Amino acid sequence: MKTAVNPDHRLAVPGQLPRLIVGELFGERQPAVDVLVSREVPMVLWRRDDRGVLGPAFGRPADVTLVIKQMSDLGIKLTTIGNASIVAQTTLNNLSAAEADGTYAIGGMIPQTSTDAKILDWSKRVQDKYKVPADNFTVSYYDTVYMLKSIIEKVGCDKPAIRDALATTKDWKGMLISYQADAQGDLAHTLGIYRNKGKTPELAGPIKESGY
Repeated sequence: MKTAVNPDHRLAVPGQLPRLIVGELFGERQPAVDVLVSREVPMVLWRRDDRGVLGPAFGRPADVTLVIKQMSDLGIKLTTIGNASIVAQTTLNNLSAAEADGTYAIGGMIPQTSTDAKILDWSKRVQDKYKVPADNFTVSYYDTVYMLKSIIEKVGCDKPAIRDALATTKDWKGMLISYQADAQGDLAHTLGIYRNKGKTPELAGPIKESGY
């Protein structure tokens, strides 16, 4: 696959890039692929019939902020879907309402959309103490620490015992989701789908892995 690289960290304009037709998708030819590469963030823009369809943006908040702002600066208008960094408050703090509006995220659950007073209070206390807004990583790390704490209280600090207890985890109630170990040792089987309305993320709904 050919790419175009702009050395000054700005994304190239799609019209300057080669169009590639690749593979089959749902019985149709796949849309042309424009590959945009900055020095920091690779990005693929999928287009069909010269109309914007999808601009994926994955990475940490700084990476995603860079991609979205550069798309805006260059007038690239595509429906943008990425990971939970798109709805992270650290990303939204650095985007305008117009830049953030209409972008989608699929990833770990975030506390901002909760209506639970306890979760909102927890988020406020995280912000007040650490001066960084809570995001999906904060939630998962918090849940992990307390899950481990509950296991140690039951089996002690023996490493094999802790490992075995993690492997049998079932319906452990975390802040926003429940955790259950599968055969591969994965514990989280729920993701959130979010859409930014201006700079405010809205939860379209959780999605769960079949069987969980």
